[in-house]
Amino acid sequence: RAMFGGSLKEGHQNIINIQKISASTMSLLLDYMYGGNIVIQEDNVEGILELSDLLQISKLRDACISFLEGQLHPCNCLGIMKFADSFSIVSLTEKSKRFMLECFVEVSCHEEFLEMGVKELVEYLSDEQLVVPKEEVVFEAVMRWVRHDVPARKGALKDLLEHVRLPLLNPTYFLEKVEMDRLIQDSKECIPLLHEARKYYILGN
Repeated sequence: RAMFGGSLKEGHQNIINIQKISASTMSLLLDYMYGGNIVIQEDNVEGILELSDLLQISKLRDACISFLEGQLHPCNCLGIMKFADSFSIVSLTEKSKRFMLECFVEVSCHEEFLEMGVKELVEYLSDEQLVVPKEEVVFEAVMRWVRHDVPARKGALKDLLEHVRLPLLNPTYFLEKVEMDRLIQDSKECIPLLHEARKYYILGN
């Protein structure tokens, strides 16, 4: 209505090309518009949400959001969060982030976690709502992320370790896994963090 009822050039064209929308998605939408039925699935939800957002079909858009909320899993919550961000779906973004923070242990073992940007990772590590059974889990997640692309990521090691509560690590674990780690030993920037942790251990604080 906005396109054809105003002064836009589309109102004078015989053929309108709707960009970035697949024929299969458009077919599903037409069935929905005329028949009221549509089956939302993993392989079509993104396309349907994009088109329903474009055409402002709020009821269908909300159905897609509800479907995605039900699909949240440690292997996909970060991807769903980015997708929700791109469409400014605040409720889904917040729910995905909360899911990620509460299931950090499982999330950190999946590919999406390893593909995360450093600023994004720092944001989650510094969040007080991060749920972990022990600090060793956070350290191991950081090292797993860095080792996924050592040449590009080793420079971020110090910034990441600043958000790991090293004094809360088991002292034996600290000596064997942290101080003896080759990447950490090769990073002069990390030395002050190790000294600080040792001070806590010595003082028993």
